[in-house]
Amino acid sequence: METVLTYEIVKPAESLPEALYLSRLRPLKPRALPLLAQETHRLAAELNPLGRYLYRRAEAPFPHLLLQTWGAPRDRLPEGLLLEGPKILPRTALREGALYRFYLEAAPLKRARPFAYGEEFPRWLAKQLRGAELVNLRLLPIEVFPLPKGGRLLVGKAQGVLRVRDLERFWSVLALGVGRGRAYGLGLLSLGGAR
Repeated sequence: METVLTYEIVKPAESLPEALYLSRLRPLKPRALPLLAQETHRLAAELNPLGRYLYRRAEAPFPHLLLQTWGAPRDRLPEGLLLEGPKILPRTALREGALYRFYLEAAPLKRARPFAYGEEFPRWLAKQLRGAELVNLRLLPIEVFPLPKGGRLLVGKAQGVLRVRDLERFWSVLALGVGRGRAYGLGLLSLGGAR
């Protein structure tokens, strides 16, 4: 009888940072706008020293890039861009039971398919926000994001209020992002204090 050996590769659980670094990258001159628009992923990657980051392009009140990293971002920038921050969000700043305003742009599906946005997205989001519960949710119009090699992602935008129930689980969601398309600037969960 022949003995067959099987191997299982087990990756150690990645430890999460004790703090997140929140920065804003904005153009100083109008001619830097195309650089910010076309090179967002490369810029975000170059600014992050530890390889873990989330980002989102924003237009209001002016075009800029929001960046969340696991360490202080590098300050070497292309000419015409300004890095504001970082603001440091330590894990200890969040409290179980506390209410937080949030904003999120996320892709719930791998590929675009018929999707009952008003019904399916809230259920999907509630599952994704492990360690938190939705208290108030407002869905913004869905968008279709074209992918570079063809195909597209459906992007849901949501804002509202959530309550942290389990800080450790929620910190994981905050640090790692929500949904698909993180390489395209999706999945960054922005928090603010609830009024």
